[in-house]
Amino acid sequence: MKLYYTSRTVLFLMCMGNEAFFLFLYAFYHVDASSVYMPYIKWSILVTTPVFIAKQYISVIQWSVSASKIAQRDVDERSRK
Repeated sequence: MKLYYTSRTVLFLMCMGNEAFFLFLYAFYHVDASSVYMPYIKWSILVTTPVFIAKQYISVIQWSVSASKIAQRDVDERSRK
């Protein structure tokens, strides 16, 4: 997580890879299966899938940490009343 937020290059590559994954999924759906581009689209999906999975994993960690902090803050505020 620290590398994700401290390295602009890593952050850029993760975001770009995630968006590329969705772009290639869109192309896979809309491009004819007999198209000359289909092998490249399939290969690109395979290459960007690990980035997509890693980005989703990081998002779940962020959500979990944020939810815990919000819940703890709520408990602290209620205990002061």
